[in-house]
Amino acid sequence: MDKTNVVSCLSVPGLHGSAWQTTCLLIAVNAPPLSGAPLHLELLERLLGRGCHLVAGRMSLLDPEQRRHIAETLMSSRGEEGWSHLPAAPCLIVALQGKAVVTSFNSILESIYKERTDLEQVRDMMLYPETQKEAEQLMGFLFEDLSTEKCQTI
Repeated sequence: MDKTNVVSCLSVPGLHGSAWQTTCLLIAVNAPPLSGAPLHLELLERLLGRGCHLVAGRMSLLDPEQRRHIAETLMSSRGEEGWSHLPAAPCLIVALQGKAVVTSFNSILESIYKERTDLEQVRDMMLYPETQKEAEQLMGFLFEDLSTEKCQTI
């Protein structure tokens, strides 16, 4: 399957317009806190409250080849920094859709951090694409098991 089809498969043409984008987010999941909800789940809840829609997700422990591929994809916009944030811990990997979610993701995060400064702790535990091209490449790689046939039954 052409992995770029995953993004178009997840999007419903004409439903949301051309500003509707799909992205993915990788959050390293450390041991849960002793009390309260884990911060990564609090952050995800805030993203969903900001117009992001969860369309897929899973927990995964990335193998070295997957980590290398993700790092190489993210290095195009971050240089060597793309390698340094790759988690060796289990990751929560989610696909999110929303209006300009790829191009405005940093702004969305900053507005969340202003409201909940404690959620900034999650910043160092997560990776996400910063361009539409990176988003399409990562979606195709991380969610390659989604096919047009499966999306039509959703």
